Amino acid sequence: SIDEAFLDVRGARRLWGSPGTIARMLRARVRDETGLTCSVGAAATKHVAKMASTLSKPDGLLIVAEADTAAFLAPRSVRALWGVGPKAAEALESRGIRTVADVLETPQAVLERALGPAMGERVWNLARGRDARAVTTTRVEKSVGHE
Repeated sequence: SIDEAFLDVRGARRLWGSPGTIARMLRARVRDETGLTCSVGAAATKHVAKMASTLSKPDGLLIVAEADTAAFLAPRSVRALWGVGPKAAEALESRGIRTVADVLETPQAVLERALGPAMGERVWNLARGRDARAVTTTRVEKSVGHE
């Protein structure tokens, strides 16, 4: 089964339409061909798309336009930022940094002291809707068990 996938549809607009149109077609095709529901988040970055998908569960669609990214992210908990686990969240929350809006008001140096240089920089960027990770094509072959 596929639990999660990312698609870069920038080059498909002319053929298939807007990201929203493509997302709706994808959901319909999954339902038609498998009988399963799926949630889809569409956004300019993987991070924001993942958050949108999570918020649209169990069977929804949420599209975050690039211009709406800041407003979408601001009220979210720091725990919603990709890679922020319980320890990092505690480190931030103990400093009064509870939401993405709080992260935006915090100097990067403070985040780096609280979380370490790499994680501090990552959180600072994700809060601003920046995610440099590209959508890559990888295929992991899974064995099929026989009972």
